[in-house]
Amino acid sequence: EGLPESVNLAVYRIVQESLTNCVRHSRSQTLEMALVRDPAGSLLQLRIADQGVGLDVRAALAAGGGLAGMRERVQLLGGTFELLSQPGQGATIQVLLPDSGNSP
Repeated sequence: EGLPESVNLAVYRIVQESLTNCVRHSRSQTLEMALVRDPAGSLLQLRIADQGVGLDVRAALAAGGGLAGMRERVQLLGGTFELLSQPGQGATIQVLLPDSGNSP
């Protein structure tokens, strides 16, 4: 079954921004992505990880820009956004979205 357009667009934009960030900032040679729908079909999980230079999460989110935009887009759909990273240790973005695309 297809996903709502709002969820499709959010996933597309997050992947697009992640690829851009990887090329511009992370200096990683690889990027791993997984998109999984839970067995009940009510939750979509997106995980994107690189092995690049990492970043200071608080500073990156406070600066606004692409990462903060990703977080805002996810929150508007009633999902959760988590950025895990430390300088020198790569970065992982984990997103959980209700596949209904409705805010709570």
